[in-house]
Amino acid sequence: MQPLRIFNIVVQKAALPTTLVQDIITNLKKRNIEGGLVDIKSLMQVVASNQALLTSKAMKSNFPALLDTSFKALTEKSNLQTDIIKQRQLLTNDNGSTFDILYNDYITDVCSIGKAVYHGTAKANEYTISKMLKKLHVNRYGSGGNNTPPAV
Repeated sequence: MQPLRIFNIVVQKAALPTTLVQDIITNLKKRNIEGGLVDIKSLMQVVASNQALLTSKAMKSNFPALLDTSFKALTEKSNLQTDIIKQRQLLTNDNGSTFDILYNDYITDVCSIGKAVYHGTAKANEYTISKMLKKLHVNRYGSGGNNTPPAV
């Protein structure tokens, strides 16, 4: 961010009518990588077309290369993030079909049988699907996210 903030001062000194540098900073702060990439690409064109003016206003000579390197690194990270999201969606889809099988083949049967066996008693109320699903999501060994049994 620091090189962008310094370059923003250079752009202001050169009186270029652009807000691209501030837009990049804002997009990156908001974690909008795709928006930042689009703005970096546009800024690279502005720098290339006004390089002599910007250099005379104290732009470092390696700044275009820094923009290019940053663009490539952000693109790589964005692609990696997209791959992770796709893998997660595939896992979620697989888990959804597994849950559907569990729900249709076991949970509904247990609830139906439990209601029939305990019909007319207070225990029958425990055999509703919502209460069974809550029991399935309870950590077996207590709170804290520790799934290991307590020491004996």
